[in-house]
Amino acid sequence: MQKQTTMCLLVHTCDLGDVVICVGETSVKYFSQHRGHDCELAHLRLTSAQRQTAAGLMAIGMPLDDVLDHMQLSGGNDNITYLHFTTRKDIQNIKRDFNISRGEVLHKNDADSVAAWVAQQQEGGQNIVRFIKFQGEEGTRGLNSDDFMLVLMANVQVVGLHQFAGPMKEVALDSTHGTNEYNFQLTTLLVIDDHGEGFPAAFCYSNTVTESSMCAFLSVCKETAAMDLSDVILMTDDTEVYASAWTHVMVRPARRLLCTWHINRAWRRNLSKVKGDRSTQDAVYKTL
Repeated sequence: MQKQTTMCLLVHTCDLGDVVICVGETSVKYFSQHRGHDCELAHLRLTSAQRQTAAGLMAIGMPLDDVLDHMQLSGGNDNITYLHFTTRKDIQNIKRDFNISRGEVLHKNDADSVAAWVAQQQEGGQNIVRFIKFQGEEGTRGLNSDDFMLVLMANVQVVGLHQFAGPMKEVALDSTHGTNEYNFQLTTLLVIDDHGEGFPAAFCYSNTVTESSMCAFLSVCKETAAMDLSDVILMTDDTEVYASAWTHVMVRPARRLLCTWHINRAWRRNLSKVKGDRSTQDAVYKTL
């Protein structure tokens, strides 16, 4: 249907065809099939799922440049897609559209600032806070009253855990020490994606890393993801805290691995036990 028009605006979309919007006596001319040129990369955009992935990475604290690298590299090598040409502007637009915090300080007192940020997250539609317990509050999940714990797990991380974790798949648990003046520790639950890269599935800030605190962290992950991670290949450091907590909350892992950093350190510490001169010890180390 067409009528006489006074002014027209041509809008071109790759997947809908030409849409002519006319001001005055309004008329719309619609083509259900694409025409005029091929679906070139310049006319394509990130899909909703790809935008959600980028938003999830930013929500868990990944820097914009690292998010950009991740998106570009996730395009694979089979064919060229828009992912390979993702720009910093695309990432900034996603950050704006998903209303991701820019890291502002909400209160001079750190505890009050964290509490305000948690309340802000819980009021929004992209809540990543799965559990919070402040020091001085009544103990729960086996934690003491003087314990602090904050568990973060974005929706995209839940999806990643379902996709990349399972029987005979690698799962890693490790903590980073001395990240702030309070000596709180950051524990990460990590899985391996389809490209062989580490994918952080959950984060836990806590004032202690003990079997009881790790049981609390893992129980939150288990309830949030609604899945039982059985028969996994669990990689940790050389303490028993993580493996014991995993066995208590999940089930005993199919295999247990020690991370290469701890193995390498143990080898170096024990080289002095090798009989022989330095060259012999070096040969043994290289052989290992």
